[in-house]
Amino acid sequence: MEQSEPSDADLLKSYAAGDLAAFDLLFNRHRTGLYTWLRHTLGSAQDADDIFQETWIRVIRHAHRYVDIGFKAWLWKIARSRVIDFRRARREMASLDADCSTEETGELTLKDSLAAETPSPAQSAVDGETGELIARSLTSLTPNQKEVFLLRTQSGLPFKEIATLLEIPLGTALGLMRDATNKLKRVLQKEINE
Repeated sequence: MEQSEPSDADLLKSYAAGDLAAFDLLFNRHRTGLYTWLRHTLGSAQDADDIFQETWIRVIRHAHRYVDIGFKAWLWKIARSRVIDFRRARREMASLDADCSTEETGELTLKDSLAAETPSPAQSAVDGETGELIARSLTSLTPNQKEVFLLRTQSGLPFKEIATLLEIPLGTALGLMRDATNKLKRVLQKEINE
């Protein structure tokens, strides 16, 4: 008789009751998707590492409060909230037009410096020309299109959960995904034909 896998909610409840192995299973089940989404969203491995760790710390701290609303959506909501807080803090810390030039770099603004040092999100996931092509294509999306696209493709969240997470109507989430895929098709086709 085949034993079924425990649900995410059951694993989290078991962890909250003291079962550390349950947390390991839960973590292993979601770590790759969450990290990939953070890496694509933030564009920096170091920032993704920090937010990834903060997200799981929040899961650990609040495991006893979890109500079964869909663990995956809850996990991504925590991560998204941390990303928003991170970006807000970054925005308050420095202007992108601030001078960060050195003798070695010449005149650079912070925006230029970040663009020069940060590898593109897709490039870290896929090697060579294809990675660069995908990275350039993703930059053509609006922030909302990119967020819905990455949530769907990297986390595998259903559109209903994406809409709830982003606090937008389901039709808007579906429309953003349609627009994102259409735009990516056009941009990729144009790049391939050049």
